Amino acid sequence: MSQSDYYKVSGFVFLIVDVMHCVRIYKDISVQVAGFSLPMWISYVVVLFVSILAAYSFKFASVNKHN
Repeated sequence: MSQSDYYKVSGFVFLIVDVMHCVRIYKDISVQVAGFSLPMWISYVVVLFVSILAAYSFKFASVNKHN
C-alpha cells in the first residue's frame, strides 16, 4: 500500500467517525461506556478534532500522489 493510499484510507475512517458523531449530536443519542454516560460535549470536541484529521489526511494524500 502506498503512502497516498494509506492517507486516503485514514481520511475515510476519520470521516466515518466524524459522521457518526454528527449523527449522535443531531439525534441526541446517549452513549454509555462501562456504565459511564458520555457527555454530549465530547462529541463536539471529537467532531472538531476528527474533521481536522480527515482534512489533513486527504490533503497529504493529494500531495503524496507520486509515492
